[in-house]
Amino acid sequence: MAVTDAAAIPGKPGELPYAPLGPTPARSEQVTILFQAWRTLIRHKWVIAGVTLAGILFGLVATLLIPETYQAKVRIEIDPTANSDVDVGEVSRRDRADAMLDQTAVGLLQARSLSERVARNLNLANDPQLFDQSLPRSVRMRNATNMVAGNLSVEQQRLSRLIDVYYSANDPEFAAKVANSVAENFIQSKLDRGYEQTAFARDFLQERLDSTRRRLEDSERALVEFERNQGIVTVQQRGADGSVVSQSISSAQLSDLATALAEAQRKRIAAEQRFRQGSKLGNASGDTSNQALQTEIAQIRAKIAEMSQTFSDDYPEIAALRRRLQVLESELGTSNNKGVDQLGAAYRAAQGEEAEIRNRLNALRDSVLSERGASAQYTVLSREVDTNRELYDALLQRLKEVGVAGEVTETDVSIVDRASVPTSPISPNLILNLALGLIGGLFVGFAGAFAFDLLRDVIRSPSDLEERLGLKALGYIPLNEDVDSVPQALVDPKSPITEAYFSVANLLGFATAEGLPKHLVVTSTMPEEGKSSSSYGLAISCARQGKSVLLVDADLRRPTFKLPKKSRVNKGFMHLLTGQATVDETILHGESGISYITAGGTPPNPSELFSSGRVRQIFDDLAGKFDIVIFDAPPIANFVDAPILASVADGTLIVFEANRIHTNLAAQSVTKLMKFGAYVVGGLVTKYDHRKDDYTYYTYGYNYDYSSRSDSDTTASERTITIVQTPQ
Repeated sequence: MAVTDAAAIPGKPGELPYAPLGPTPARSEQVTILFQAWRTLIRHKWVIAGVTLAGILFGLVATLLIPETYQAKVRIEIDPTANSDVDVGEVSRRDRADAMLDQTAVGLLQARSLSERVARNLNLANDPQLFDQSLPRSVRMRNATNMVAGNLSVEQQRLSRLIDVYYSANDPEFAAKVANSVAENFIQSKLDRGYEQTAFARDFLQERLDSTRRRLEDSERALVEFERNQGIVTVQQRGADGSVVSQSISSAQLSDLATALAEAQRKRIAAEQRFRQGSKLGNASGDTSNQALQTEIAQIRAKIAEMSQTFSDDYPEIAALRRRLQVLESELGTSNNKGVDQLGAAYRAAQGEEAEIRNRLNALRDSVLSERGASAQYTVLSREVDTNRELYDALLQRLKEVGVAGEVTETDVSIVDRASVPTSPISPNLILNLALGLIGGLFVGFAGAFAFDLLRDVIRSPSDLEERLGLKALGYIPLNEDVDSVPQALVDPKSPITEAYFSVANLLGFATAEGLPKHLVVTSTMPEEGKSSSSYGLAISCARQGKSVLLVDADLRRPTFKLPKKSRVNKGFMHLLTGQATVDETILHGESGISYITAGGTPPNPSELFSSGRVRQIFDDLAGKFDIVIFDAPPIANFVDAPILASVADGTLIVFEANRIHTNLAAQSVTKLMKFGAYVVGGLVTKYDHRKDDYTYYTYGYNYDYSSRSDSDTTASERTITIVQTPQ
């Protein structure tokens, strides 16, 4: 990391070139998903590339190992109008209606029963090249059915009644043979299914017809027996609609007499009218002879009247006419009397005939009324006979229709294109397999990378501090494997670690409105993140800038700075908290212009000491004595030591070890400091390898237990810094 020189920062004297450091609004909402994906791609590029290459190699190997597969296609047509000219009854109409549903046809083609029929028709179970003949036939038959059904696929053409049937196999001739057999057996199965349906209907109708015939015969015998017992003789007559009607003789005679009576009444009325008219007019007969006499008499009277105007009454011709008139009038009177007598006789004869028929009708009516006493039962029996006869006729007609349906050999399915032997395999497809391998590898690589980042959501770089925690990133401390410890690296002013701490120290000059914070607390989330080394590195950098620096070892649970054996100062920060020493009694002046206050020991109750209220008094006592006082505070963890110190200090710097601390744990630490009113100037990432992301997992916990670590776990140069005291 390049050194940032304060003099190189532009700006007017006395003005800050930019706002003081401190917490900033979280930028997670400002970071796009594409940017996050790009970061994941860059971070895991080699892993993704390796997985992608493995996917391509897998596609290549699969192409070489998978045997060639051939696919044969047969095309069939569903035509519901193929046999519409034959009326085969409701059974076949329902079958045609089902065939019109293309999805039904597709489902029937994929039915296991059809696959089993094809396997049985081709005798696949007995083919030694396909199945081990030592297996039971039922097992071989089941395997053959599974083979046909598993390699069969059906596709319906859009906006048509064409259906393509595909069958895939390693042998092209076998594929074509099975595909054609599927189409043929599908057609035959539909014919068989239609015949089975009509056969069932025929059997059912025949059974019902026999039962109805027996009931009809029984009802007819019961009616005949009743007529015999009651002495009822019936005759059958055909009605106007052609139906046959049974009627007893008495009822038939009564009907005939009623008709004859009506006719006699009509004749009697006509004769009566003629008699009355004849009596009234004098010539009731109205025959032609009377009319001729009347005409001649009228003519003679007219002639006499005409001649009387010219001649006298004794004129011979007039006298002759008068004698002729007398003769004609005498003949007319005799004829009229005879006609009236004839009309009266006809009238009386009509009356007698009517009376005779009426008497016979009345006598027969009494007989019919007495006969109808038993007609209720007769009517019931007769109605039952009629009902059974109608039902028998309907069933007989239905049986004839179903018989016609059973004889129909046409179907609504036909083969359009038979399957031919395929010449080229459909798989394996090298280009497709390589493409699938590429896509699958990329998908698995990306998914694995995102899943890894999601499961191990840790602070990796300074940008994570701003994007995930909302902290100002003051920089990072590079991982340096060439030296044993940070203090050794700080000896060289040109080492990367020295330059990194020098840059952070320069940025701290803008942490507050007054510049460098007077009291700076350096802490971390968990132990061994580099907070003590960072405290020492910042102290060295500030001292090299000519500032007076006091470094306070405030970690009473696990002190870092070690006093020399012959040191005259044996009191430290613990004694300040307990009031057993003053600030001047605990300050130890060391080399490089740095002064120290050691921990002074490890008390059994550090939290109580920090909560005693002495922290603010210590800060007041140190005010004005140094340009900056750096407190090497304990980790935040589950303790109040660091939050209490941070609440009083002018600024707090949080140290994060790269690729170790989870984001949610780091966020909890920041939140905890904020709740105590701490002013967090920013964060610092330590042990960061800018060349690659370090994914080494460090096991850690919330228990800040130092007793679990022996002195042999970590070398002294790694966990302690020996203070070189200047001579007084």
